[in-house]
Amino acid sequence: MSIGGAGYCADCYNRMTEDLMGLEHVDHPRLTVSFDVDGRARAFDVERLIFGDVVSWTAREQGAESGFEFNVTGPVDEDPADALSRLYEKVDRCLSVRSAELGEVPEDLKNAVWPHAVWRGDRHLGLSEGSFGRLTVDGAGDLALVIDGELVTGREFLDMLHSYEGFTLRW
Repeated sequence: MSIGGAGYCADCYNRMTEDLMGLEHVDHPRLTVSFDVDGRARAFDVERLIFGDVVSWTAREQGAESGFEFNVTGPVDEDPADALSRLYEKVDRCLSVRSAELGEVPEDLKNAVWPHAVWRGDRHLGLSEGSFGRLTVDGAGDLALVIDGELVTGREFLDMLHSYEGFTLRW
């Protein structure tokens, strides 16, 4: 965080803000591990940031350039255990479903048209019903999505939607 040209780590910023607001300092777990739909353990760094009367709790997947990221917010006076519980539930709920399917493609079908899919080497990443993703930017600064921990560029996502041409999108 940068305040008045001075840089602060998240912990220092939170401690300074807590002192200014007369709040008790909150220590919290910095790491959580959850299992995805395939039973793979995924580790997340947990961060807490105070923004006025709101606290933001974020879990970012370790070791992944894009990876999973989850966030919950709540009032500054919310019990941290309750906020963390909501964050952990969100992580578990989202990891328990697959939004995209990454599958091997038989050799005789590699030249076929694959609607709802993009290629990852010899595998395709395709949208599943009820898919969801997180908006982000890619290495070039262009808008992208992270779907099931996989970075999908804006162009790739539009290609995945190609067979839905003529449909109405609702958001």
